[in-house]
Amino acid sequence: MSTQVLNMPNKSVTKMSDISPVSRRVRSEAMTLKRSPIPGVSFKESSREFNEGILTIRPPIGSIYEGDTMKIQLTFGPDYPAHKPSSRMLTRIYHPNISQTDGICINCLVSGYNNQVTIARIAEEFIAALDKPGLEDPLNKDAAYDWANNKAEFIRKAREIVEDNKRLN
Repeated sequence: MSTQVLNMPNKSVTKMSDISPVSRRVRSEAMTLKRSPIPGVSFKESSREFNEGILTIRPPIGSIYEGDTMKIQLTFGPDYPAHKPSSRMLTRIYHPNISQTDGICINCLVSGYNNQVTIARIAEEFIAALDKPGLEDPLNKDAAYDWANNKAEFIRKAREIVEDNKRLN
């Protein structure tokens, strides 16, 4: 496939007809998110092929994680949307559905994935899971235990990490 570049002052733009179907879909989803924004959510492509990007989420007011800025790397394979994107948590967080090694377990990225799942839906489910985690099969068993048995301790640990993240940013 040849890529045509339109030369504009200080910019070069790849024509939509010359990019892969995966890249076209990711770019379209990113544009939809910009046109119909979700409060506190943004997505920025991080590769020229538009097959990778960073989903940035600022948790809502009243959330245990309020004040943090969370970043999730999404990588869209050549078979997207038939197969889910890979995801990686880039921000440290204490949460039952986020492993200590950056894994993310939310329904739309696991058993509930289908080819209609979009970047916006991933963001919405992630935000919902922040204060209502799935405890059935947690990635962070300590966080799940604290959530279920000692909520005050869970909140203390989660807020401690939020404050650490704020100092680092």
